[in-house]
Amino acid sequence: MVSGRPLAVDAKATPEAVLSRYMQSRGRGVDVVASLVTQSKGAGAHGITHLRMTQKVEGLDVYRAYVRAAVNAKGELTQVIDASVRVGPAAASQIDSQTALSCRACEALSVGPHLTGSRHGSR
Repeated sequence: MVSGRPLAVDAKATPEAVLSRYMQSRGRGVDVVASLVTQSKGAGAHGITHLRMTQKVEGLDVYRAYVRAAVNAKGELTQVIDASVRVGPAAASQIDSQTALSCRACEALSVGPHLTGSRHGSR
């Protein structure tokens, strides 16, 4: 809610529809909204429905892309966390599998040759 007001309201729509309309009204394209897949939908306290959605493009999960939202029993969208990304065609990998695994391991440890600067030391 913004200053006690809901972000969007539609008492007759599903929580997913309320969220979709809100995202489109805030500039997210139809293709982005269509790429969202509900991972969980659960009832919380006080009639709040919590949505957790991930993003898929051409059947592939988009790494770290998600949307979380809360819609109350009146159809009021009260909270949104939008970490979705713009949608485009999936591109072929530019690196081999060994390099990809190496980079993923470095990212998990927050170290490696691809990171530079004072936080990770100069290379």
